[in-house]
Amino acid sequence: MIKKILATTAILGSALGGVMVAAPAASADSVACRAFTNPDANGVQLAPCWSLSDTDNAHINAMIGVNSHGRSIDPCAQLVNVATGAWAVNYGCVGWVNTGNNDNWYYLSALQDVNSGTYVVQEGYWAYDAGGTLRYYDNVQSPVIYD
Repeated sequence: MIKKILATTAILGSALGGVMVAAPAASADSVACRAFTNPDANGVQLAPCWSLSDTDNAHINAMIGVNSHGRSIDPCAQLVNVATGAWAVNYGCVGWVNTGNNDNWYYLSALQDVNSGTYVVQEGYWAYDAGGTLRYYDNVQSPVIYD
């Protein structure tokens, strides 16, 4: 991917008489995170992040921060295509955790490449409501990644 971008940049640069034009590239950072959210109605705080795992930036992994403030939850993440809203990757869920009042981080690896595009890591969680019904909460999104 980076080689394609460099080649495209070089071609555009020569075509425009030496003016250097940068094609959109994979994000310069290899990790980007959203700061922990304010506690939601359940007192849970989330912090979705992404990381690039290989040299061609085709594998986008999720790192999700969780502070459940004593509540048992099952945090989950998806990679969402910003243009279509479709899930490019379903990272699945971590499993039931109770972080107490601590910030815990979970790394969820993507095993498949994704097509070029604009993505966010979306984080939410399963928890039981006061009536004992299992419900899915939140869909907090990371900073955008251009791949």
